[in-house]
Amino acid sequence: MHNFGPFCLDERRLALTLNGDPLPLGPRVVQTLLVFIESNGSVISKNELLDRVWGDAAVGEGSLTQNVYVLRKLFGKHYPQAKIQTVARRGYRFSVESPPPPRHAHRVAPYGFGIAVMVILAITIGSSYVAARRTYAPKLSASGSQLYAVGVYYWRQRTGPAIAKSIQYFTAVTQSDPQDARGYSGLSEAYSIQASYRYGPRSSETLYALARKFAVRALALNPGSAEAHAALGQAEDRPAARAAAAAEYRKAIELDPTYAPPRQWYGQILMQRARYAAAYAQLKRASQLDPTSVSTLNALATAAYLSRNYSEALTYAQRTIDLSPKRADAQIVLGLAREARNEIPQAILAYRQYGTLCGRPCNGDAAALLAHAYASTGKLNVARQELRIALTHNYPHVDERMPPNLVVALLALGQRSEALALVQTEASHGGLYTNDPRLDPVRSDPSFKRYLN
Repeated sequence: MHNFGPFCLDERRLALTLNGDPLPLGPRVVQTLLVFIESNGSVISKNELLDRVWGDAAVGEGSLTQNVYVLRKLFGKHYPQAKIQTVARRGYRFSVESPPPPRHAHRVAPYGFGIAVMVILAITIGSSYVAARRTYAPKLSASGSQLYAVGVYYWRQRTGPAIAKSIQYFTAVTQSDPQDARGYSGLSEAYSIQASYRYGPRSSETLYALARKFAVRALALNPGSAEAHAALGQAEDRPAARAAAAAEYRKAIELDPTYAPPRQWYGQILMQRARYAAAYAQLKRASQLDPTSVSTLNALATAAYLSRNYSEALTYAQRTIDLSPKRADAQIVLGLAREARNEIPQAILAYRQYGTLCGRPCNGDAAALLAHAYASTGKLNVARQELRIALTHNYPHVDERMPPNLVVALLALGQRSEALALVQTEASHGGLYTNDPRLDPVRSDPSFKRYLN
């Protein structure tokens, strides 16, 4: 961590905060600032900046000039003491001016004694900081840092091709920096995503085993790594080992409260345990720390919906879609929030968009959603057509799917016995299933009560 004025730069994640709030800056801008900080006030040439920030990428000086402009504008508004000076024909110099002393400062000790205390404190704090970084957060090499940043970029996208690319980059990090835990943590998290999303030809069990192997390797290198504990938690995050996963997430949060992913994953576990207020708090903090994380925003929208906070659910679902227009499951939450607000035409549009984006595997699911929406407006013939589609398709069951869509569709069309039979079959589905707001009308019904409370 590098602190100056109201700013804090986290070089591990290439993130900059202002008074604790994350700033929406691209990683190249933050990396430009990191190079300035590491120059210790020396002049640094434009060529060196281009090499250290962009590596072998073919970019011109215009990209560097834009980054410097963004940083100067930021400092000018929030911390004028920070200066980026252009040195003609040589490059740039970064400096932070000391604020002037108070005009009426009272001397509390002789001048020499004060300087001595300051020197001792500086040596003590500096030594502790270096020792802590050597033990818990060693610095990646220049190439390793760039490879890791690109790996994280692809990992955050969560698509099959992007995760495959992230694995290539994290593998390269383990080759360039074999004693650093972060490359192995990144590999672990990438393989967990492949297993969870069922990407690629390998079985989920094989992928989870790989994820666990790399997380254990990361922890062996650095037991104090928040990333490594979070990675191990994700590798364990399955129904049979969810308590162990939650413990790893809590440990990661304790080690680094500013690291967003374990807060998201722990919040999702809390949702599964029907602890909606606690889940919402964790997910909201995760989103504040990483405001561009699409998966965090979508989980936050889900938590808001299950907490009956439909306006916020709508806001977060729409924000998810703005960042990732092709994210199908965000359309579900958007539609549910619209439907809860009695905005049925807009809900129907969202459900149809979900079916279009997800394709054939979700035809039955989308039809069940549409059946309930049409039935709620009295369009029973259309609703029955959609229900037939839902029943004809092999209705998909995913362990962590939020809405019991087929159950509420059956209830909306008066088929209570069929709905009850499905509820009984799915009784082990857990808190997310039972807390769906659309089941509130039958929650006190004696036939349903034992399964929904």
